[in-house]
Amino acid sequence: MNLQGKSILSIDDSLPDQELISLAFEKCGWDVPLRAMSAEEGWVKLRENESKIKLIILDLNLPRESGLEFLAKIRKSKYKLIPVIILSTSSDENDINASYDNFANAYIVKPAGFQDFVLSIGRMLSFYLQTVSLP
Repeated sequence: MNLQGKSILSIDDSLPDQELISLAFEKCGWDVPLRAMSAEEGWVKLRENESKIKLIILDLNLPRESGLEFLAKIRKSKYKLIPVIILSTSSDENDINASYDNFANAYIVKPAGFQDFVLSIGRMLSFYLQTVSLP
């Protein structure tokens, strides 16, 4: 589905996971998201596309600046209203709680199987892009 000039930013340092996210978007009929491989690159993409980014998908385990550090900074910035969805392999209660403590909008544990992954991505996109009114 065309996002009509709006974009989603996916920040994940794993190229295979980025490819999987893009493939899941395609399978669900959505435009492929912008990609960043680190928090630093995420900030650059966000600044370059600030009027277009409507949703951020964020991994916790990033090099140098962690996903949690990125989340805490974004919540104190002019981008604080952009919904941030944590998409992580971690099901650790401490990671989940820390994400919500830093005002993540949702926390999704990456499903192991591709079909379940596509289903999770599809539900998330449907909710955030078709059901909710975003800033």
